[in-house]
Amino acid sequence: MSLGDSEADRVLVLIQAAPRSALRRNPPLLLSHDGSGTIFNYYLLDPLERDVFGFQDPRAACGNGWEGGIHQMARLYYDCMKTAVKPGPVLLGGWSFGGLLSLEISSLIIADPTTGFAVAGIVLIDTVCPTSSVTPPRLSDTKPGTPPQVLATHDSRKLAASSMRRAEELGRSWQFPAWNTTTGNGLMTSGPIPTVLLCAKDEPRSVTAAQSQLLGWEQYQQYLTMSAIQISGTHFSIFHLEHAQALSEQMKIACTRFTEGICSL
Repeated sequence: MSLGDSEADRVLVLIQAAPRSALRRNPPLLLSHDGSGTIFNYYLLDPLERDVFGFQDPRAACGNGWEGGIHQMARLYYDCMKTAVKPGPVLLGGWSFGGLLSLEISSLIIADPTTGFAVAGIVLIDTVCPTSSVTPPRLSDTKPGTPPQVLATHDSRKLAASSMRRAEELGRSWQFPAWNTTTGNGLMTSGPIPTVLLCAKDEPRSVTAAQSQLLGWEQYQQYLTMSAIQISGTHFSIFHLEHAQALSEQMKIACTRFTEGICSL
């Protein structure tokens, strides 16, 4: 299944353009939308010194779902990326549900080496692993932290709530897209991907979550070289004005060190 032209135009959006001096040396960052299907919060980030793109859900406004789940979404987003982004190393990431999408897209890139794309790093922004025992933040917790610009009208509130409920359902059925790291003769084909997990330090976590600094992702260290960094705010307030600058700085540091080949922060 492929995106129609009108859908494709609404999927991949340039949020930040890299300064000319940084365009060649800094790989682009592609951020996947959160459970609402929107990329509004990524516009609140300070300049990250690279092209920053956002994948937004073209079906969010009409309320249509994705029969093939997260994998179908990622497949279509990846197809769109291949037509709009120059082949080479890329950084992927996303907040909450967007982190799951970034992992799915990463697996598609790894499985398709002839395109010239390579995953240089992943930034998970307070994304809880849904296959772990760690309980993710629930839809009922969104009201205090949802920017009023996003939920300005009754209709937009209904659409956002509907999208987030669908995202919760998709997350519950999601399985980690394990990729082959060795060939049949044991040679390494794709080692663990450098991954930074930005954790909201003010989020009230369960005991299980508090014990798991990696929010459940430690079970996939065969595929991800993980580093966890605490950021100020709760899950739903990290993009607010008082926290966005610190979040941006940590994202900028992570992206720079990915580029330099440093896996551990």
